[in-house]
Amino acid sequence: MSYKDETQALAAYKAGKVDYLDALPLQEIAAIEADSHYKELFISKPVLEVYWLGFNITREPYARNYLLRRALNYAIDREAIIKNTLGGGYIPAKGVIPTGSQAFNPQMRGYTYDPDKARELLAEAGYPEGRGLKPLTLTHNQDPGHSMIAKEISRQLSLLGIPVQVQGQDWDYYTKQLSNRQLSFFRLGWQADYPDADNFLYILFHSTSGGSNLTAYQNPEVDKNLDASRAEYSNEEERQKLLKRAEEIIVDDAPCLWLFQKKTTILTGQDVRDIKIDSLGMINWSEVALSS
Repeated sequence: MSYKDETQALAAYKAGKVDYLDALPLQEIAAIEADSHYKELFISKPVLEVYWLGFNITREPYARNYLLRRALNYAIDREAIIKNTLGGGYIPAKGVIPTGSQAFNPQMRGYTYDPDKARELLAEAGYPEGRGLKPLTLTHNQDPGHSMIAKEISRQLSLLGIPVQVQGQDWDYYTKQLSNRQLSFFRLGWQADYPDADNFLYILFHSTSGGSNLTAYQNPEVDKNLDASRAEYSNEEERQKLLKRAEEIIVDDAPCLWLFQKKTTILTGQDVRDIKIDSLGMINWSEVALSS
């Protein structure tokens, strides 16, 4: 049976009509997770899917200005957005590689909310207190959730004197603009096709990746490390080191405003047992059991 939205589906679940629910209303997730009634029924796990904002680094004001790009990263309170807008359904992203990947680096410093550091870098970038910076246009595909996030990003940046105009586009036009690199500041979502950091690093940031390198990012050192990682067949530890080194350089260059990693959230019925979710958000249904 299909439902018109997550709220209607959740109502059906509570009425005992549904034994498996994998799309929950964002505003309900925190309450469900805190409710002891759902302790054995609610499952939440980070998956290899990320939500960032991309900068087209061939366009002003982002071109040749990594200080500005870093400043924007430090200006965002990711935890507040996750709590107040996303119902706790995500975790903060500090870099490219999401947790759950073998190359994930828990020591990655990345970018945390630091408005003082953001102001310092903004001044070094040539825009003290935002002066001289033309309004940034943040473009996203039309969706209530994306719109809420974009508006909150705009609000937070405005606190540092950074003007932002939010622009929503329908999906077909948005993807056409993205693939043609016509957008300068945009929503970027990526879900792994296979559970390896290469699927994020090479596909999105190698200079030869063409249409999937949506930020137009180029760095010879990154290319060198990623090429070497693909050529390394005998030493997995060395391959992982090469991937981590590539990530460090990319994060330092800040071609994106790293935001969140998605958590899959599901509710199961009282009689459902042994559901396990892998890093791609997939379930081996042959292992799932029903108790009478």
